[in-house]
Amino acid sequence: MGRFGAELIPLEVVERVEIIRGPATLLYGANAFLGVVNVITRSGAPLDGIRLIGRGALVRDHLGGGGGVVMGGSEGRIDALFG
Repeated sequence: MGRFGAELIPLEVVERVEIIRGPATLLYGANAFLGVVNVITRSGAPLDGIRLIGRGALVRDHLGGGGGVVMGGSEGRIDALFG
């Protein structure tokens, strides 16, 4: 099982986040004994193109920022979203 950091899932592709507290082994397997955080991503059909994202910040006189690209589309039964 791999480990994922928050930086690997751009917020632009997240539709909602579900949190299940307590044991959830019946639904999610033996390792879900404390709870589950389920990240639901968007469909690619509504985007249907490319979106460029940029961010900037100033914290205590230190500049910061970042950016990214989100691409999505749908053709027939195929639906794709890349971030």
